[in-house]
Amino acid sequence: MATAKKYPKAIAFCAVMFSDKTLCDEALRLLKQELGEIEKVCGEIDFSQITDYYDGEMGKNIKKIYTVFKNPIDRESLADLKLKTNEIEQVLAINGKRRVNLDPGYITKDKFVLASAKDYFHRIAVGKGIFAELTLHFCANGKIRRFSWTYEDYLLDGVRDLLLFGRKLVGEL
Repeated sequence: MATAKKYPKAIAFCAVMFSDKTLCDEALRLLKQELGEIEKVCGEIDFSQITDYYDGEMGKNIKKIYTVFKNPIDRESLADLKLKTNEIEQVLAINGKRRVNLDPGYITKDKFVLASAKDYFHRIAVGKGIFAELTLHFCANGKIRRFSWTYEDYLLDGVRDLLLFGRKLVGEL
């Protein structure tokens, strides 16, 4: 019989979508209050080239950046982190419409996990109305395995490199 153990720490991650750079900067400032200093940033990519899904709420010309934080986090804090990012989105909203979209998650030596408030077959409830999604698997041979639900932007070279950088940080904990 296996016995329960404390989970190893993870590296915090957050993607930030925005159409106004000033609001992005404010979201990053608020994220740093929660998670500490940002270790590395990737982007800014033109997210409008990937999808127009958010245009109705956030406007046109949406950009996206990806961040990895310096301080390790407890994996169990994922639900609280998602609730906090939802709160930041609402603080920066105008007339009930989000101006930033924050997608938090964490990186471990073998996986990249995102948080969501939306249930789906591949998401697992982690409490407080929040779900965890296994988004990518870091294989032992150095390759990254995607899944049918993995969003395309997480496979872009720069984003993939950032996630592998985060994985390296996990090994240094």
